[in-house]
Amino acid sequence: MRKKWSLPFYLADTCAREKGKKEEEEEAAEQKGIHENRKKAERGKSTEKKEEEEEAYWQQQGANSPASS
Repeated sequence: MRKKWSLPFYLADTCAREKGKKEEEEEAAEQKGIHENRKKAERGKSTEKKEEEEEAYWQQQGANSPASS
């Protein structure tokens, strides 16, 4: 035989479940945001590295650099 739940207990249980789901969703969104920030940072690092390589190339070229124009 199934146990009948009282309304206050049922509502409290339902609210707790919803709160748990909401917290899980927020945590997942936060983790996704951290992951996206890492990807952006890595892209920034690769861009900086490319700029440094380009600068070194133009320094080797000497007077032909676009900066000296």
